[in-house]
Amino acid sequence: MRPEKINVQEFYNRFGWQKTPDGLFKDTVAWVDLRPLLLPYYRRVRNRAKAFFKKKGDFFLDAGSGGISYPEYLEYAQGFSKQVCVDLSMVGLKEARDKLGERGLYILGDMTLLPFRDEVFDAFACNHALYHVPADEQLQALRELYRTLKAEATGVITYTWPFSPISDWIPMKNKSRLFGLVKKIFFSKTESGPVLVEEIPPLYGHPHPPSWFRQVLDEVKIPYTMRVAQLIDPVFSRALIRENVWGRLLLGLLAFLEDWFPRWLSEKGRYPFIILKKQSTDKTDS
Repeated sequence: MRPEKINVQEFYNRFGWQKTPDGLFKDTVAWVDLRPLLLPYYRRVRNRAKAFFKKKGDFFLDAGSGGISYPEYLEYAQGFSKQVCVDLSMVGLKEARDKLGERGLYILGDMTLLPFRDEVFDAFACNHALYHVPADEQLQALRELYRTLKAEATGVITYTWPFSPISDWIPMKNKSRLFGLVKKIFFSKTESGPVLVEEIPPLYGHPHPPSWFRQVLDEVKIPYTMRVAQLIDPVFSRALIRENVWGRLLLGLLAFLEDWFPRWLSEKGRYPFIILKKQSTDKTDS
């Protein structure tokens, strides 16, 4: 197995799918701003993916399922006979089994070489996993996900962009005195959410830009659309979203923009949905 995959596997076996004393996955605590103010916003983000899936079917593929971090990920497959979890981490699959029991099927495997026949899945989700696949194998993973999808079925990939014009100006602006004064006036000191007391081990990831997806998916004739999933990342939220009326208003504005301009904002936020739908024709909508 390639070094990048060994790194991802060991990260999640030894750290990511281990739990804190509060019962939270360390992966979640490490990468998510878990203050209570943001939790309804996150639920709204994850629930958006439901609109793209069929309501029911036989097999739902959860590619890179890990421990199934959030209840909404279980709800995606609620109307399906089986939720098929594929992951490199045995620890993650054991956590998934604790949640799904006999409703699940559990495969220790690699999404770049899925052990399934063509057109077997009625839907798939790939939540924050594709960018942990080696950069030069991500297209192969896309082809495998598409290959195993039934005709007229839809799969949703939640990805991250390497650059976001909305989120990535925050670290620079944080150094500005004027920005600091605005924060002090409008954004009061916030309480911190759960934090880790240990160092986060290195984790391989390589997010491609939107242009890469447009190029490679057009070349291999996989129909796709892009929609915004979430405009902001934890750097943004910790800098600007505070436990007060201004924080609630800003979250409301972000949710409004995501709901009403999903296509226009698909390449401007931090996290997009990349939606594959197998059709009889290979028209590509970018």
